[in-house]
Parts: sequence; structure tokens; C-alpha cells
Amino acid sequence: MQDNSTNLETWMTENLTQQQLKDMATFGIDAGWAGLAQYSDLSKLYHRFQNEIWDALVEDAEALGYANPLAMITATFDKAILNEIRTAEQFQSQLFWYVVKRTLRKMAN
Repeated sequence: MQDNSTNLETWMTENLTQQQLKDMATFGIDAGWAGLAQYSDLSKLYHRFQNEIWDALVEDAEALGYANPLAMITATFDKAILNEIRTAEQFQSQLFWYVVKRTLRKMAN
């Protein structure tokens, strides 16, 4: 995977095919995607795009009327998934996938 992208959308278009992006948007992220399945891979990407991820979380929390991103996360993320989080990497993975899905919606418009 290429490693010179300045933002997540660029990284996605440089490292995923149009078909993969379409499939990801259609079928979701639970299908498992090469290079995006292991917590260690996702953690690296989370750290790389951390500021962008948190900017998006803050923006969405404010737009939805939540006091902060954590209030939004606990109110809107799948409770079963949140209840399974036991490590920082698992939490980072959820935040990364949240912004991937957000970016896919943005790319579709």
C-alpha cells in the first residue's frame, strides 16, 4: 500500500480500487478488506490520520448536538461493538472505520 497520502480520502483512492470502494460502500466494512483487517494495520492508519479522524468526530458531534465526540460515540456507535472494546487498538479501529464510512459517503455525493 502506498504511504504518501496527505489525507484519508486520498489514501483510499490510491490504495483501493474503485470496485473495492464501491463494495465497501455497498456491503460495509465487516466483509474484511486486505490490509485493513488486523488491528495492527488499522492502528498504523489511525495514527497516521489521527488529527483528521478527531476533526471529523468533533465536527459530527457538534452537528448532531453532542457536547463532545465521546458523548456522540457512546450514543450512536453500535453498543455490542462498544461493549467488546478492551484495548486502545480496538477503540482506534472503530474510530478509523467510522471515518472511512464517513469518507465513503462524502465521496458518493
